[in-house]
Formats: sequence, structure tokens, C-alpha cells
Amino acid sequence: MIRYSLVFAFIVMSGVFCIAQEYDQSYFTSPVKHKMRLSGSFAELRTNHFHMGIDIKSTNGRSGDEILAVADGIISRINVDASGYGNALYIDHNNGYTTVYAHLSSFSEEISEYVKSEQYRTESFQQQLYPDSMFIVKQGEVIGNMGNTGKSFGPHLHFEIRETKTETPINPFLWGLKPSDNKHPVFQNIRFYESDSIGNTNLLAEQKVTFKSEGKYKLNQNQITLAANQIAISVQVYDQMDGAYNKNGVYLMKMLVDDKVVHGYKLDKVSYEEGHYINSFIDFGEKQKSKRQFSNCFTHPGDSLSIYEHKAGRNGHIKLEKDKYRDVTIVLQDYHGNESELSFKVTSANSTISQNEIRGNYSLSYNERNIVRLKNADIIFKGGSFVTDKLLNIKARHETTDGYQLPTFEIGEKEIPLFKSYKLYLQNLAIPDTLKDHFCLVQCRDKNQVAHKGDWQDSLLMLRLNNLGAYQSSLDLTPPLIEPINLKYDMSREPVIKFKITDNLKPASKKDRLAYRGNIDGKWILFEYDLKNDLIFYKFDENFPKGEHKLTLSVNDNRGNESSFSQQIKKF
Repeated sequence: MIRYSLVFAFIVMSGVFCIAQEYDQSYFTSPVKHKMRLSGSFAELRTNHFHMGIDIKSTNGRSGDEILAVADGIISRINVDASGYGNALYIDHNNGYTTVYAHLSSFSEEISEYVKSEQYRTESFQQQLYPDSMFIVKQGEVIGNMGNTGKSFGPHLHFEIRETKTETPINPFLWGLKPSDNKHPVFQNIRFYESDSIGNTNLLAEQKVTFKSEGKYKLNQNQITLAANQIAISVQVYDQMDGAYNKNGVYLMKMLVDDKVVHGYKLDKVSYEEGHYINSFIDFGEKQKSKRQFSNCFTHPGDSLSIYEHKAGRNGHIKLEKDKYRDVTIVLQDYHGNESELSFKVTSANSTISQNEIRGNYSLSYNERNIVRLKNADIIFKGGSFVTDKLLNIKARHETTDGYQLPTFEIGEKEIPLFKSYKLYLQNLAIPDTLKDHFCLVQCRDKNQVAHKGDWQDSLLMLRLNNLGAYQSSLDLTPPLIEPINLKYDMSREPVIKFKITDNLKPASKKDRLAYRGNIDGKWILFEYDLKNDLIFYKFDENFPKGEHKLTLSVNDNRGNESSFSQQIKKF
């Protein structure tokens, strides 16, 4: 049996800090038959989360490649979702780990028949099934086909290895499931911030990083002078692998100041519970403004990400003195040991720290529960909602909406990251009971109007919100739109019926998605849902009865609005 010991070392002044873990590299085999090429690496940066697996590219850019069980096991869970992982399988193995196979175009025949029977039994496309010991698989057995279902934007296999007990994802590279890689990580840009005693930062400068030689980078000016006596740094970086053009995340980073490690991370495992701290790992404000991802070379007081070594002197904040240069080196490393390095000197032009310009009317402690009381509204933030103390600008006012005086809110700024949802309680809303189901708070985000629907408790409305920013009350009276794609009376030559279903507002949560029901002659039929394309479709099979039939479709938006459609069709 081959065993591999991964050793990660930070060289420090007093010795070496090591993390070692053994993984059996012969236990799992590849989930695909072709040579593995990746479009996404483990724990790379995604919107509001780390990528919890690896994305394996198809052979030809199309769906259909056979997906194999990587070891003997039992299928413990089957998911069918319009977004997220789409069609996904979970296999529990005897070694205490679970493997996940997501975005499948189809399951194996036996699994597909079981899933379809459950869909018709429950009259629902969406499924989360736990088949117990119904499906036992062998290593190398075909369990499905690569696809593009769920929140996927090109055919690939999203593959994960998790600890079965905790469901914590582990980097598959640790098990030997990795492509070849001879490319060095790449520096693109660097940002310098003034940082204060409680971890807040204020941008001072940004510079482009220049390629010097293989694995070596430099700044146009090697000596940097900044008007601050304490700074923090972030870098825009990526890594690539052999045979793929995709820009992936960087496995390991460490920053040294005067030859002493002051910050670093290594991406071996990240739990789902801590995944939301990605917005502390990056310059969240810059991501909101420009979509660029800068990885922070520092931590905040409330940041508990396990990828860091949490000990004194490792928070990455660098103290400066006027005209005294400090040597800074940032090292990037991929899993295969390819390394890139950026070195420069930095000093202070001013020994007096300037104060960040922060405006607000409510001071919130990052590690305490905070309650903000407004007229006819309360906002409750849980402890740990922020990673530093915050001064937020919070205001409420009333505007006329559809003839009613309804509140609008400014709750901080959308460029400030939030790490737990908060509750907004609204009292005495001046609307009749008949309009309660139509009420929602709307936030403009990424060119979408996102609707937040709350829960009524008599005259009190409670909403859970996940973002800071501006919110406006709305009475949504617009029904969803149903658009036939290929529908006609004679469907004899058509293998599928397609509709596009859309709404004027984007739902804030999974439970508020458009709900739909399709019937043939009054009986439920399976319309599959491709949420990213706003498409639902019914596939005719050999059991569909020949003759003339009545097709009906109803769609509702969970805010009291419903649309319906009906048409006679024939199939011979």
C-alpha cells in the first residue's frame, strides 16, 4: 500500500512549523476514463464561498463522458436540483470518506429509474433521496454521465472528497487525484492598505506586478514609501495547470517580513461552516466594485478560518517606521511545488497613522450581539456577523409605493462583508391583509432586483437578510411569464416540450423560486427545471399515450402571483 505524507513547513526564526497528514494514494481511482484536466481547483475563490472540490473537464467540451465510482461504496444520497449541484450522487466508503459527483447529465439506468419513480410519487422534480443500502457500487463502475445540470456553465464533473462524519471537504490532490502541473503561479497586481489597531483597512496604493524570470516577479519600483505606520497587503494571483487555460486558485501562500513569516495559508481542507469567511480572505469591497479577486495577506480579529496558523505575530499587519525599510517577500506555491516569489522593500513617509474616513451612526462590536432600534423596525445582528468592529450608517425613511407609505432602508454599505444573516423586524406596515403575501423587500444586486419575502406573525414581519446595502419595499403584483418554446398542436415529431418561465424579481432564497406544475389530462407530468436558463422541459417517453391531450401549466412566484397556460396537443 502506498502512503503519502504531505508536509507543510513555515520556516520561522525559532524553528519549523509542520502539518502532516497521511492519505492512502491507492484507495481512490480517477472518476473519469480520460486524462484528467481541471477547470477549477480546490478552495479557489468563488462568490461568497470557496470551491469545495475540483472541476474535471470533459474530453471534447460536451456532456456525456462516463463517470466512475472512485472506490467501492454505498450510494448514500441522490440530489436533483434546478440549481446548485444539479444531478448529484454521494457515495460513502469504508475508509470514512464520502465522494461527491455533481452536475451529471444523467444517472446510471438503475438509479435513474428509482429517481423518476420518486419524482412521480411525490409529484416533484426536485429530490433529495437517501436510499440506504439500495445501491452498492464497485470501484470503476459507471454511475452516471458528465453534464451541465444545476449552477454549471459548461460540461464538467464537480468532484469532492469529504469526511463522512463531519462533511468537511478535503483537497482531492492529497489522495493523488491530480493532473500534471509544471506551471508556476502568477502574480498580477498588489494592493497596499493602511491598517488600524482593530483590523480595519483603507486603500493607499495599487501596483502592477511585473514578470522578471520564471518564478520571479518584481514591482516597477522596488522601494515603496507609504503614508502610514501600519500596513496590510493583498495580491491578485492565479495558477494554471498543464493542458488547461483556466485560471485556478493558488494552493499555498506565505508572506515574510525581514525573513520572518508573518502570514500564510494552505488549502488542504475547508469546512462548509467556515466557507463564508472567504469574504474576509479577499478584498470584498474591490470584488463588489470591479469583480477582481485580491487575496488578503493578513487576517482580521474575528476571522477563524482554519487555513491559517492562528498564533501571535501571524496576522500579516506590518508596522513601519519613517525612512526605515522592511524587506517583504510573498511566496506562492501550487500543490506540485512550483513556486513564484515577489520581493520588495517598504517604509513609512509618516510616523503618525492617518485615520480612516469612516462614516456611520451605529457602532457595532464584531464579537457581540447588536440590536439597532428604528421607528417601527428592529435590526438584530448576531455575534460574529463581522470580523472587525464596524461603524455603520443605518437609516430608515418612508416612501409612497403603490399608494401606500412603506419603509426603505439603508443598512450599511454593500461593500462591507457580512458573515451571518441578520433579522429585520417590521411593525405596523400600512397595508391591508390582502396584500401581505405580495409584500417584499427588494435589493438591487448585480443588475438584478432581488426579492426578500419574510414571515408574518400577526402584524409583525420578520425578514432574514444576508447582505448590507439599500432595501426598498415593494408590493409585487406581477405574475410570472410563461413562454412556449416549441409548442404546437401536433407534437408527433417533437421529443420534448419546452417552456421558458421568468419573473420580474429574482428570489433571494431557494425556497422562494418559481414553483410550477404541469399536467396532461389532469395528471402530473415531470417537467425538469434548468434554472440558469429559465427553462422547463418534459421529455416524451415510450409510455406516453398516443392521441389528443390537454396540456396545462401553472407557475407561481411565492408572492401571491400565479400564471397559467393550457393547450390541446396530439402525439402519434
